[in-house]
Amino acid sequence: MSRQFIKSIIQGMKEKKIGVRNLARSCGLDASFISKMMQGKRNPPSDEKIIIKIADILSIDPVMLVIYAGRIPSSLQHLFESPSFVKTLTRSTNAFSGKSNNSHSASIPLESHGNRKSSDIPAQETDINVELL
Repeated sequence: MSRQFIKSIIQGMKEKKIGVRNLARSCGLDASFISKMMQGKRNPPSDEKIIIKIADILSIDPVMLVIYAGRIPSSLQHLFESPSFVKTLTRSTNAFSGKSNNSHSASIPLESHGNRKSSDIPAQETDINVELL
């Protein structure tokens, strides 16, 4: 579990002014489970539906919260079943980590920008430049 998962939940609880007990009751979880999860002593719920419910209650992007929990969202699972996608993702990861020595690069457009129009977003936020192997 990433620290971002915990940070997102804590921030969402502050913004919504929801306590641990209320969040737990709304999600059908035990308050001690939520408390220990926020302290990093427990992993996030294994059921994606519960993570999505937490995200909905706290107005957090559910896909991102599932990713922060260390899981592949079911809505994106089909992408990871494609060998070409996994290769591209691996190459992108290597490019960001500096493991690639090839000078070829490509730009991958990002599609999710919330409510902002693409014309309102600086170019560096709309594309990811990656090196191709």
